[in-house]
Amino acid sequence: AGAIVESGCLQPVLELLEHRNMELKSYAAITFGNLCANGTLSPAQLQHPSVLPHLVSMLSSSNGLAKGPAVSAIAAMAGQPHLRASVYDLGGLPGLVSLLHSDADTSYHAVQAVAQFAADERYRAALPGVGAMAPLTSLLSSHLPHVQHCALSAVANSSFVPSAVQPLCAAGAPALVGQLLFNHDAAVQKMCLTALCNLLAAEPAAAGAALLQVGGHVALQTQLSTPAPEVQSQAAMAIGHMSRHAPAVQALLEVDTVPLLCGLLHSPVPSVQLQTVYALGALAADDEGAASAVVLAGAVAPLS
Repeated sequence: AGAIVESGCLQPVLELLEHRNMELKSYAAITFGNLCANGTLSPAQLQHPSVLPHLVSMLSSSNGLAKGPAVSAIAAMAGQPHLRASVYDLGGLPGLVSLLHSDADTSYHAVQAVAQFAADERYRAALPGVGAMAPLTSLLSSHLPHVQHCALSAVANSSFVPSAVQPLCAAGAPALVGQLLFNHDAAVQKMCLTALCNLLAAEPAAAGAALLQVGGHVALQTQLSTPAPEVQSQAAMAIGHMSRHAPAVQALLEVDTVPLLCGLLHSPVPSVQLQTVYALGALAADDEGAASAVVLAGAVAPLS
């Protein structure tokens, strides 16, 4: 493999990737894929303007053997903003998204790359348009922790995009994220809360109903007792948004959410107080039973 590169054969191989003869094109794709996969080509060579376009085009190649090595190489580059920009400008994002449903190894690298694009405010708004929400949501159920973590990161970041909310809800993201909120990993909990706050704010009925089905309101209530003020604030905000879905109000009352919220009114952190006031107000707004529960829990004195 090293001799191929050292003898100057790389450029002819790249040219054959565009050959009209499908058999030659296929062999060239396999050769290039192997050079990428076995480390013969250095990162600098893969990133070179004469090579990167070919690498990106392989994402959409009809040759399955070429896609895995290509997406692996691009996933390694995607963490660098300038290379992410180059891949995007070359039209690589749709190809990456198309590989989210591939075999385990390929989707492993594809979701890693897509998560980098979702974390970048320059590109996250493009993800709903290339159909990324449904495959990302399905990967929330992956048995591979790295894949699940990358998918959750991408979903949480995408949830800030208004056009992503409906497809995320339609794909079942609120329920899956609600289940993941029971995870004890702080980073996972933070991403779950971010996603749920955004989804519930935009679609309180659809997201709230899905969350109730998996007991997600219990997970939110549990987060109110965490020692981290940021988590308390996000959980209270999500509960406030969820309370705009009438059936959620009764469910939240049944798990004694109001006393916990009332306790947070005494928090020394202004953001926690603010979101707690919002949550109590949303709970009591249209439900007499909830309003009575707020009064009985002793919220009137600290609120006044």
